[in-house]
Amino acid sequence: MIRIFALQVFFLLCLSLPSRGELWDFRPGVTERGKTPETWTIDLGKLDRAEAVQSAQGLSARLYGEKVAALHRPITILTNFSEKKILAFQLSAVTVAGSDLILKMNGKKVASQSWPQATETHRLNQIFHYPIPAGPNELSLEVTAPQGVVLISRYFIADSITELPYGTIRAPFGSPEAIAEADQSRNSKEDAPTGGRLNSDDGYRGIWYYNQPSDDEYVYKYSGGFATYPQQHAPIAIYAKAVNKTFFVYGGTTARSGDDPQELLHMVSYYDHDTGLVPRPRILLNKHTDDAHDNPTLLIDGSGYLWIFSPAHGTSRPSFLHRSTKPWSIDEFERVEIPAYSYPQPWYDPDRGILLLHTRYGGAKDLGNKAVRCLFCSHSPDGRTWEEPHFLAGIEMGSYGVSWTDGHRTALTFDFHPAPIGLNARSNLYYIETRDAGQTWTTVDGTSISPPLVSPENPALVYDSQKEDRLVYLKDVNFDVEGHPVVLLLTSRGYESGPKNGPREW
Repeated sequence: MIRIFALQVFFLLCLSLPSRGELWDFRPGVTERGKTPETWTIDLGKLDRAEAVQSAQGLSARLYGEKVAALHRPITILTNFSEKKILAFQLSAVTVAGSDLILKMNGKKVASQSWPQATETHRLNQIFHYPIPAGPNELSLEVTAPQGVVLISRYFIADSITELPYGTIRAPFGSPEAIAEADQSRNSKEDAPTGGRLNSDDGYRGIWYYNQPSDDEYVYKYSGGFATYPQQHAPIAIYAKAVNKTFFVYGGTTARSGDDPQELLHMVSYYDHDTGLVPRPRILLNKHTDDAHDNPTLLIDGSGYLWIFSPAHGTSRPSFLHRSTKPWSIDEFERVEIPAYSYPQPWYDPDRGILLLHTRYGGAKDLGNKAVRCLFCSHSPDGRTWEEPHFLAGIEMGSYGVSWTDGHRTALTFDFHPAPIGLNARSNLYYIETRDAGQTWTTVDGTSISPPLVSPENPALVYDSQKEDRLVYLKDVNFDVEGHPVVLLLTSRGYESGPKNGPREW
């Protein structure tokens, strides 16, 4: 039987593995806006990699146009390698006023790029690269637009672009020559949403996230490390007895320091119980968002294939499904087509296939239901062909649900979001279960019920928190040894952080 774990994922995310290969990775240490750096030049011809990291601490992370006259200087990088290399830099942001960036080699302009004036800062978090020949070279990066400012958070020297950090967008900088050079060495599998062999990261780093500014001492409604967020996403870790490994997925990040803009990476790895070790985690894809609501979930089928569900928070981004090409392996995945979904909870039934409990934003409008977050279920016998989703619940402004399975019996418990406040007034506890992969449903006492449930008063109601003027935060559901469903929840007087809404009771 497959057992499912989540807690050890948090410990694994704290681990860090040594950096790879011959990649030079150095970061400017002067990150404060308007501060004069110790130097504008770094001579890599006289330094090894460790010395380059130390020397870069004196460089400015920002390049300025003429408007900031005292800081209007190029960054100069001197090289003298015996073989040709690639210079790359992570361009984190460009000022709202717009800017250009000029790359010169040995005094000659070889590439440039520009960004227009905008309504907000250009948050790029993009790695640009350019080939440099063997021998002595002087490379410089300069802003010539008067009001321009660009923020470069990292520099790299690599043998090929495949050595560059995977996850951030990588692109040749500027010229047709650079594009042609990049096309010859580009990793054809780097666009992971289409499937392919996965790149590995050099450590375990979870996404950080915050939600809803609160204008008080707590700053946000909630914030922090959210690699395994939210509780509606399950399972995220599965123990496979056949290979004595716990496979897991989590939300990683492209950021390498607190100043770096983030993009969410979908990561997969495993813990080997025989060796007590983890490998370098693999990067499935970049979701190109910093929203942890897009974190992945995992399913392992009866043949040992891993299925990774990559959701979208709402309807503005795509969702994906990938299947490993080999059983019990994280090395290579293929993409499988699936209708869009949010908050995925995939469960495997050895007799019936996959049941996917999930949310669809506005998913029942065609049925005359106005709920924002509607609960649905989808069934597939093989993960490749999916039946039409079945509408389960949409009460007033919507519902959040959590679920669990014992392999044949799947429990779903959910709340509802009262109008006009919505999710910040989440209330009540409802329970339904299925023993045939979502074809039929019963209440907790075994009474047959026919979804969808669209009214606060319905046969699935277990706990009416509104009568006690308390909010309900669902956390988990499982079965005890006798098969009774057990629901873990938290109640509160309000959604805001702090003691005023206490006591919070489990």
